[in-house]
Amino acid sequence: MWFFLDVYGFMWLNDIISIVYDFNKYNNYSDIIVIVIHMKQVIHVNQHIIKRNAKTGERVPPLTCKTYKSNSKCSQIIINNHTKVIYSPDNPLPCGAKVWIETTEEVVCIQN
Repeated sequence: MWFFLDVYGFMWLNDIISIVYDFNKYNNYSDIIVIVIHMKQVIHVNQHIIKRNAKTGERVPPLTCKTYKSNSKCSQIIINNHTKVIYSPDNPLPCGAKVWIETTEEVVCIQN
């Protein structure tokens, strides 16, 4: 028996694992395999919105998290609780950057 699943968060995965565990416990199936399929997501920074916000004083979110199913606009994106993409026009970095990435994960820099 196979389960193919889209996982949108840890709560879903935990629920699915507990359901499979309960199913195994009551039905004596030991060969159930759970395969988790992660959806590709692209984070896009729209520089035109950043420029327009600077000119007009608006605070339209310039970050978009895109999948084949949806586009979500936001001002901050958190990736696995260790990495953040931040838009902060009112409190930029000392260098003047209004959008940046913060992480506690290991980073590999590739230079061409």
